[in-house]
Amino acid sequence: MTSILLVDDEPMVRRIMRGSLEKSGFSVDVAENGEVALVKIRAQAPNALITDIEMPRMDGRALCAAIVKEFQTAPIRFSC
Repeated sequence: MTSILLVDDEPMVRRIMRGSLEKSGFSVDVAENGEVALVKIRAQAPNALITDIEMPRMDGRALCAAIVKEFQTAPIRFSC
C-alpha cells in the first residue's frame, strides 16, 4: 500500500484530505508542521509527501530543503 505523509497546520484540511486519500486506498499519516514531518520521515520514509507551504515553525519550503540536504543520496523525487 502506498504511504503518504500529509503536512498541514490546519486540522480541518488534514482531516478532509486524509479521509479522501484513505478512501482512495492510501495509507495516510499526518503532521502539523515541517518539524514534526521531518521526525516522521526519519523514522519511516513515506512513498509520497503532500505539504502545505505556509506553516508555523517549519514551512513547506524549509521542509523540502531539509529533505534534500539530509537525504542527498536517497532516491527521492519531488516537486516544490
